Amino acid sequence: MKKILTLVIIIIGCRLIQAQTAYIQVTGEPDLSVYLNNQFKGKTTVEYNGYIIENVSPGNNLIKIAKDGYTPFEETITVKSGEVFAYKVKPFTKHSVYISEQGNTGQTEQKAKVKTGKLIVQSVPIEIKISIPSIEGVDNKIKTKDEWIVDNITEGSYVIRFTYNQKIIEKTIEIKENDVYKVFINMMNGDFKTEFTRTTPKVN
Repeated sequence: MKKILTLVIIIIGCRLIQAQTAYIQVTGEPDLSVYLNNQFKGKTTVEYNGYIIENVSPGNNLIKIAKDGYTPFEETITVKSGEVFAYKVKPFTKHSVYISEQGNTGQTEQKAKVKTGKLIVQSVPIEIKISIPSIEGVDNKIKTKDEWIVDNITEGSYVIRFTYNQKIIEKTIEIKENDVYKVFINMMNGDFKTEFTRTTPKVN
């Protein structure tokens, strides 16, 4: 019995630790050496337009980028729990464009009477395409930052299609009134997680 209890505690502890970890998405040209806290993590590739560091501990982390023939560049960055931190390699980046996002602005004419919630999407890699066929205007929307947010999404069931390169993953979600529906999709391994938060509507 004690062994079983100890095993359960270990499993719960591991899950809590995993839930608190984060990612760092390094964007840069191929074949750059990536180090985190003086430990070699890997090299940037064309496939990911850089390199993705998994299981990063929240807080201050020392990141270093090295390229043959150049002086290594390093700095300390602060990563939040559960965050996908976008890190652009300034000294070596040949071409990198980031577009500010506003999310979906399409709304029904009767928006004042419609029950709505909120959708937040996080992904690894950050730059994926998102389509929601039942919402006008949300077709292959390019996500370029950590959180892709849709406010005032009408209550109901939605099929969401996530696309990265040639890989497509479809998931169905259920939006309820006053719910904040948070989605995390890992396009590398297909991992899909959801989290719900119920907000209290204002009383006039």
